[in-house]
Amino acid sequence: MAKRARARQLTSRYNATGPHERAKRRRLLVELFAAVGDHVEIEPPFHCDYGTQILVGADVYANFGCVVLDCARVEIGDRVLLGPGVHLYAATHPVDPAVRRSGRELAAPVTIGADVWLGGGVIVCPGVTIGPGATIGAGSVVTLGHPARRRRRRQPVPHPAHPGSSHEIPGSVIPAPPVETDPVDASDGEEVMPDMMARVEAEDLETWLRSHRSQAEQRRVYGMTDGPIYRDVDDPNAAFVHIHVEDLARAGQWFQTKEFAKATSRAGVIRREFYLADKQERPATSTG
Repeated sequence: MAKRARARQLTSRYNATGPHERAKRRRLLVELFAAVGDHVEIEPPFHCDYGTQILVGADVYANFGCVVLDCARVEIGDRVLLGPGVHLYAATHPVDPAVRRSGRELAAPVTIGADVWLGGGVIVCPGVTIGPGATIGAGSVVTLGHPARRRRRRQPVPHPAHPGSSHEIPGSVIPAPPVETDPVDASDGEEVMPDMMARVEAEDLETWLRSHRSQAEQRRVYGMTDGPIYRDVDDPNAAFVHIHVEDLARAGQWFQTKEFAKATSRAGVIRREFYLADKQERPATSTG
């Protein structure tokens, strides 16, 4: 409790500084954090749990309203940019309600690599490592680790947990964003189809990814809208793809088409698994 009270006192003083008191803010950051590099600028207001488990590299900029829950180590690399309202969570709780009622709390470290840019409103969940050079689009909720940046064309797409937000996955082949649709009011009695997640394992994953992206428009005819693709870092031949399904029966017709069969054959698909994205967590191998 003493460490938390200390953090509250230091952040309160930090947030009360004027726009020209950069030297004072620097002294407070040095006192608050476990380590802080040169040329670090964190716009007030800023909040954290303890500060003693936060390590910040050099040339870091954090915009207004950032929050770091450092119940475990939170490391921010050199030249990281944090948009307004970015939250980094090392704190978590048991998912079992019975255990949660006991008051037990959990924590897992968060690591943000050098040269990472997190857009405004990004939330990074416990245990996540984001590799150097990655860019995460505004409004994303990052629950899986992301590899270092690769030279691939990237495009923001809606995050599965937050429709309407963007989610950029460095090193992944990202399909075009879905067509805008009017939101469905669940109170009017109309059934809202759940989203799906598919895990694809192929002998030639790159060929499958290219085919998958090229067939996005064809899938829309069958009521399927693509979301982001997550690579399975434990299996270089596998990836996870998020799919929004408007009509399950119509979507099933897509898997009977010649186009689908050709793409499957060319890539040497070994296994394909489907499950509801809002009913079942990703398999344990889905770590990136």
